[in-house]
Amino acid sequence: MNHFQLICIDCNEAHNPSFELLRCSKCDGILDVRYSSSYIEGIRENLSFNALIELMTPIIDKEFIVSLGEGNTPCTEISTVGSDIKQHLIAKLEYMNPTGSFKDRGVATMISAAKYYGVKEIVEDSSGNAGASVAAYAATAGIKSNIFVPSNAAGSKLAQISAYGAVVHKIDGSRSDVTEKLIDYKDKFDLHYGSHAISPFFIEGNKRFAYEIALNPEIDLPQHIIFPVGNGGLLLGAWKGFMELFLFGLIREMPKLHSVQSELIDPITRAYYSDVFDSQEGVTLATGISVKSPPRLNQIIEVINQTKGRAISITEKQMIDAKEFLCHKGLYCEYTSAVTLAGLHKLVEIGEINTGQTVLLPLTGTGLKEN
Repeated sequence: MNHFQLICIDCNEAHNPSFELLRCSKCDGILDVRYSSSYIEGIRENLSFNALIELMTPIIDKEFIVSLGEGNTPCTEISTVGSDIKQHLIAKLEYMNPTGSFKDRGVATMISAAKYYGVKEIVEDSSGNAGASVAAYAATAGIKSNIFVPSNAAGSKLAQISAYGAVVHKIDGSRSDVTEKLIDYKDKFDLHYGSHAISPFFIEGNKRFAYEIALNPEIDLPQHIIFPVGNGGLLLGAWKGFMELFLFGLIREMPKLHSVQSELIDPITRAYYSDVFDSQEGVTLATGISVKSPPRLNQIIEVINQTKGRAISITEKQMIDAKEFLCHKGLYCEYTSAVTLAGLHKLVEIGEINTGQTVLLPLTGTGLKEN
């Protein structure tokens, strides 16, 4: 395939595509997919929603596409009657993806790339949702998967990962300890690292989230989208998707993209306000965004600033109250998803979101998998 290259987001060095290449050979920076200008012009000549879905992707040969029917998740209005919310709220039910989280979008593309490049066995580290997704899609592709997880990960998530036939490696200690053990194992057995936190293919798979919102005839393009952010995969994928839609003239403006984290682990919020990375490691109910050192941190902050969004943090109490509100509206999501609603209240409080504006909340994971 010569319709794209992997480009370093730091030094702009171009690399030939491969599955195992996760960092720049020149400066060790993070890589993104960039399509050739001639390829983009070819799509422009026959532009359609299907063309975006089928062609603005690294893997276009249908023989290698791995899918379980991910995407096309429903959008539903959230009733705010009887509450103090004065915005038009829309929830996009990402927990209705095949394995119960948004991760299926990016993993489908990442595993398709693994299949295309002939990968037979991969390793992945995850607290639950990404591991389940990789295990499921790898099983579909006939690829053996080794999922490294914290020993205190939710039992329901571990059961799901095991059910797909993956080898589960339980590691004591922090998420950093889990990754360290994974690297040792990968190097020992010369395996491929299917890292959803770094892989440029994972980001590409999440672009369709934006396509579905912008081209949905039943809803207006929201002025604000509030993301729960750990490694930032959905926010970054959405940004790339909206940028492509803007490039092709299908939208005239970008929604503001906001990041929400728990105040117990909020490296993005801290870096956003101080320009200095200040790490801390607490324990939050929002395990899906419990990421101490996101590898794409600088890129996330650039995207937030570019779209005129904000990075904020909320308390555990605000998160718990938000989940209860959503459950009482029939939306049974995990705590990680509920931070979006808690973030809405704070963004309204600081004057970032106004009365009557349309706000979309991606509910990224099902509550059924939490202990």
